[in-house]
Amino acid sequence: MRIIRKEKAVSIAPEGRLSASGTLESFHFSTAKLIKKLAVDVIFNHINGAYLTYPKWAKDIRRGRVEVEFKHLFKAEEIPLLSEEEINERIAQVIQYDDFAWQEDKQISYRSKKRAEGLEYILIRCPKCHNLYTIQTKKDKLWCTSCHLEAQLDEKYQFISHEQLPNIRDWYLYQKEYESKNIPNDYILKSKVILK
Repeated sequence: MRIIRKEKAVSIAPEGRLSASGTLESFHFSTAKLIKKLAVDVIFNHINGAYLTYPKWAKDIRRGRVEVEFKHLFKAEEIPLLSEEEINERIAQVIQYDDFAWQEDKQISYRSKKRAEGLEYILIRCPKCHNLYTIQTKKDKLWCTSCHLEAQLDEKYQFISHEQLPNIRDWYLYQKEYESKNIPNDYILKSKVILK
């Protein structure tokens, strides 16, 4: 509020985290409350290729391309006329992103000598034998230590020699679906704690 009163720009990230899969996972609906309270122009910037350039799971930056486009999402004078639900709906329409769908269209090469290294931190279940924590990586290769599934990640973020799951996004979404089917309805995670 102090920055807005000084007539300066504020940047916020409604998603609130880096994506593990290069796609939108969710965003905070409290963003609409903030927009209502500030009642200033809102400019949305949409970034494509950032996940492919510096993925959450990687230790190095990949040389490639990032595209950023800006859109005037709300004018200050229209905000008081909109409900929080209407604001959230408009945000939901523009915030969607999928770097893998964008990459399928653009076909940009992302160069790195360690292209696959670190994927074992997010690709934790083998799609062939379904074992957990058996994926290993080195340079541009992934393999399962249990069933010996092998895949190579090319410069366009496609898996070579693994047709079932062509990219990181699809493998990650397979894992989410697999886990959701196998978690019992009465699942509870609890622990004793000392509250200080």
